[in-house]
Amino acid sequence: AMASSGKHSVTDAPSTPPASTTQPAQPNPAVPPAAPAGRRRSRVMWRFLRSLLVEAPLSLIFVGFVASASLLYIYDAYVTEILMAAKWRRTDRLPKEYTYYKRECMREDMTAFDATNLVIRSDATAAQSTQQMMRHGMGLIGSVLTPETTAKLREF
Repeated sequence: AMASSGKHSVTDAPSTPPASTTQPAQPNPAVPPAAPAGRRRSRVMWRFLRSLLVEAPLSLIFVGFVASASLLYIYDAYVTEILMAAKWRRTDRLPKEYTYYKRECMREDMTAFDATNLVIRSDATAAQSTQQMMRHGMGLIGSVLTPETTAKLREF
């Protein structure tokens, strides 16, 4: 009835609250407030100087320590063993060993279990003989000595 008379009532007011009752936006706690330009510049400079004067030397010291520890381990584990294995004089190794490197052969390493597999045929080419020696690590070559030389060696 009031709408027809041209007068407005409280019920005709807009549904949005007045501007004075809205709350201001809360700042995000994850985002720090913007600092003045001078403070920002000094903070960046401080971080640069700290990384240049503190963190870089500590990082270099750490890398140097890790590198020297690694080299020492490699020297102790491999180089010393090779150097000791190369010494033949004044040791009891000469009658027992034939190689300068430390290696123990297992059954899986063996390629031939019969001596006939090691004999190099007299009609074999140089490439075939080399291939057989590379496969087995040795080869038996027949008829290298004459029968007379063989007999003299056996008598000796």
